[in-house]
Amino acid sequence: MKILIPCLAMAVLAACSPSESAKKAAQASPPPARSGAGSAPTPAAAGAPASAALYGAPFEPGQPITVGAALESAAAESGKLIQLAGQVRRVCQRKGCWMELAGDNPDQAVRVTFKDYGFFMPLDSAGSRAWLQGELQSKYMDPATVRHLEEEGAVIANKTPEGGAHQVEVVASGVRLWR
Repeated sequence: MKILIPCLAMAVLAACSPSESAKKAAQASPPPARSGAGSAPTPAAAGAPASAALYGAPFEPGQPITVGAALESAAAESGKLIQLAGQVRRVCQRKGCWMELAGDNPDQAVRVTFKDYGFFMPLDSAGSRAWLQGELQSKYMDPATVRHLEEEGAVIANKTPEGGAHQVEVVASGVRLWR
């Protein structure tokens, strides 16, 4: 019995270790390239630096659309999951519970809120770059909501005579933020 246990241990170790030819083959060839859904670029390769802070849920970087494209497609694409990139123009100055991403034109902007009120942006985020994933929405805001947002620092364009506004918004599940 004393001899049997060490012999079994040696047999298991020998079976688990790779052969010399397998070791040499592994050293000579590079690792196989990944393909398919799991091969999304790293945040740095996709435009966001590796040091970008992540808020909310992590997401695989894809091809973001511009603010202008989001504004143009909002009515037809409302309810769809998108990735959006842009510069943070404004942030809620009470809690960081919304931000506004600027487009190429001064009058272009998309409001971003955060899924289930589950995370917030730093109050000093204005001027930062953002890359986010979320649901694109085209909706009407009632006058009380417009007043509330304006009290937090928002600038609402195209208000209706009664004080409401039609707005394009993204409800983000995850945001990468950097300067």
